[in-house]
Amino acid sequence: MNSNKDFLKANLENKVSYLQDEHKIVLQAIYDDACEKGVVHDFEYDKHLCQSISFTELSKNVDVSDMVLNICLVDLERMGFIINTMRNSYKETEYAIWYLGLEYFKELQ
Repeated sequence: MNSNKDFLKANLENKVSYLQDEHKIVLQAIYDDACEKGVVHDFEYDKHLCQSISFTELSKNVDVSDMVLNICLVDLERMGFIINTMRNSYKETEYAIWYLGLEYFKELQ
């Protein structure tokens, strides 16, 4: 379906200019986590696995303040690069790479 590819490409082009270095650092950490857990192979999701990285784990893996991390996570989620995977509101928020995030890294190759 070319229309899907065209949509993703245009959508990505419109949003990438909004990404600051801090956004890219956070997005890279989430992407790396997905690859390390075997959830993503060659920019495709494994059909049998899912990813979830906690805020605490992310904060250990990125060199930004918690305030900046929070802002980046909200921005990235709103733009469709990541998804909030929190299943229980009494637990810590967790995140995963989303379709547009995978497309971003695919375009970097």
